[in-house]
Amino acid sequence: TRTMDLDHHHPYSEGGPTSTANLGPMGRGHHRIKTHGHWTVRQPFPGIIVWRDPDGAYYLVDATGTRKITGNSDPPAAA
Repeated sequence: TRTMDLDHHHPYSEGGPTSTANLGPMGRGHHRIKTHGHWTVRQPFPGIIVWRDPDGAYYLVDATGTRKITGNSDPPAAA
């Protein structure tokens, strides 16, 4: 659609594969924020997305909503 882009889960510039297994849908606005707004995004598991803002704070997005998970540049601790 015109409101959805396909985005690489693991960036090609960081060795991510160019296969369709590395693609997922992302709303146009979110894709632009990632591309031009200095935000980063990772999808460690299907349905789980972790955003990092330009100030270093992390946000977890899943089926229940969005929550801030850190307040500094330290990555979230592994479970």
